[in-house]
Amino acid sequence: MSFYYPFGAGSVPPPNPALTGIVIYAHDGGATGDTIAFAPVNAGVIPDCSLASPLVTGLKLTALPVTTGGITVTPRA
Repeated sequence: MSFYYPFGAGSVPPPNPALTGIVIYAHDGGATGDTIAFAPVNAGVIPDCSLASPLVTGLKLTALPVTTGGITVTPRA
């Protein structure tokens, strides 16, 4: 799963006021363990969050194990 979360007005973290949001990638790995990664983005438009996009592919490669809790992804019917 991957999604874009936009920053609200006045909530852009320093030092880069050009950031518009964050892309979050999470993988429900079942018995092999869950992973999560995120990256701030400064796109003028909502970035491509499809699982095959270069941005998300890069996040998959740098994803870290979830050490507490878990991620459950349930497809829509």
